[in-house]
Amino acid sequence: MHDDEMSDAGRPVHREQFVVNQKERRVILLRTMIRDFENMIVDLDGQIATEEDRTRVKDPGHPCILDTNEGSEDEAELKVIVEAIEAYEAVRWPVGKQLGGKGLARGCIQAFHGRNT
Repeated sequence: MHDDEMSDAGRPVHREQFVVNQKERRVILLRTMIRDFENMIVDLDGQIATEEDRTRVKDPGHPCILDTNEGSEDEAELKVIVEAIEAYEAVRWPVGKQLGGKGLARGCIQAFHGRNT
């Protein structure tokens, strides 16, 4: 019976140690996640800087930087423009165009449609 009393007395201590260990693991996990996010921020900042250098556009308000997310004003405006160009091209080239021929806008439209499908 003496052994049973000893094991019962040690249970609260073991339980508390278990809880402390869980919390320590959570802290370690959160620190790892924060470090990963900080690394991701540095990486994304580098990608943004590279793209700004490539395009020579650094102003986030520049008209070439569009928000084409679903439901955005830019997306709606682009759809209207694409529809107008497609309607014009259907009249201008009723039998279609030759590959490599005129129609740079067609490539832009295809790129837009490909990105939003």
